[in-house]
Amino acid sequence: MTRISERKVQSRTAGRDHAKSLESQLDAFQCPQISLQGEVTRSVSTNWQQIAIPRFFADYVSQSNMFTKGNFRFLPDIYNQRMSSPHFDEALRAVAFMSLANQLGKDDLSVEARKLYGSAIVRVATQLHNVEGAIDDTVIASSLLFSLFEMISIKAVPKGFWNVVHDFGRISLLRARGKQKSSSSVVMNLFSLVLVHHMIKCISSHTNPREELLLWIDQSRSQDVDRSGPCVQFLKCSWGIAKFCATAQVLFDSTKRDEQWVLNLLQLVKGGIAIEKACEEWSDSTLRESAEWSYKACRLRFIGAKISQKYPPYFYHDTYVAWTWNYFRACRIRLHEVLLHCITLIQSHPRVQSLSLDPKITSKESRSIIAEMVFDICCSTYFCVGQINSEGEPRTQRPMPHWGYQALWPFYVAMISAEEGSESKAWFQDKLEYITKSMGIELAGMLAKMQNTDPWDIR
Repeated sequence: MTRISERKVQSRTAGRDHAKSLESQLDAFQCPQISLQGEVTRSVSTNWQQIAIPRFFADYVSQSNMFTKGNFRFLPDIYNQRMSSPHFDEALRAVAFMSLANQLGKDDLSVEARKLYGSAIVRVATQLHNVEGAIDDTVIASSLLFSLFEMISIKAVPKGFWNVVHDFGRISLLRARGKQKSSSSVVMNLFSLVLVHHMIKCISSHTNPREELLLWIDQSRSQDVDRSGPCVQFLKCSWGIAKFCATAQVLFDSTKRDEQWVLNLLQLVKGGIAIEKACEEWSDSTLRESAEWSYKACRLRFIGAKISQKYPPYFYHDTYVAWTWNYFRACRIRLHEVLLHCITLIQSHPRVQSLSLDPKITSKESRSIIAEMVFDICCSTYFCVGQINSEGEPRTQRPMPHWGYQALWPFYVAMISAEEGSESKAWFQDKLEYITKSMGIELAGMLAKMQNTDPWDIR
């Protein structure tokens, strides 16, 4: 009995110490410094907000020496004004509670998170009735938190999941704002993250991107937008891929497959080849002109970590650089999967020989590029899930869930395109399962189980 009492006292003490530690982290978070966190300690505290909010900030607001946009770094600024926006407060608590619930295995906290999520959606819907309220930063921020909540908590992946349900609403809100507040740091960060979600949605669902988004970047007065830099140039490549996939889908869905249909497909293939050349030029020029965007391969022995001799780990100067490269690779995979389907349709059409058509690109070339991109993403997994740092050395800290969140789409695209039964397919399935188990993101585990009979179609 004495030993049991001692253990209970030690447990209570540890819980109080951890709660105090997390409170001090929240105080420290008011400054821009955030460090990686250790394992979550199971606390006896019932004040989950004191624990969950700073934990969420530490998990999802990652720092970068190169990137200040396109991530969740807008959250601290908005959080400090949360008393005037209860919808944002509830959205933040919902996603923070759910993230912590998944990491701790706390079902009761998960239930509370879902209640907050439902209440926050109702509050945002009410906010949309007022024009001034609708264009407030907190509304778009809440919408982005809703998407994150759904990724963390989802139990089944419906068809068309990548056709993000909140995307249309966010674009409408940006359109309603016009040029108001267009150059503030928070707004540019929100806009960049909305843009990332929008491009994933368009490329995955084969729908046309909103032209005004690209126009807003060109017209932006913000000094933070480097229009000639790698990010904006990559955006233009991905924009072309999204439009290519959307145009292809119209032809795929057509029931009138005459000579003109074949000619349209051939013209589309030629356009796809031009986009591939632009992608290749982006890759070559980025590696040639910017040392910060380069990456290296290293060979390491990880203690207690699975490593394949086939995939030498790539390490990068910055996690956001790694993510951008992997998004580029995933976009390129999508381009060539759709190109392959175009070529198959052209070559199988009964009128092709009489028309003497030649798509001037072989399936072998597209498959080779897909295999190369899958290989590069495989080699990047070590860095992207936090097994190695920017020096190519093993990390000792617990990986941030934000890393897993950013890795989901590239890993999924590469897994679907990897050959059936291959080591690379099993590799991505293993990494996605790891993201669920170690970072509490349920979507990753769901994606690991998904199988597509047609790699060109992930709608």
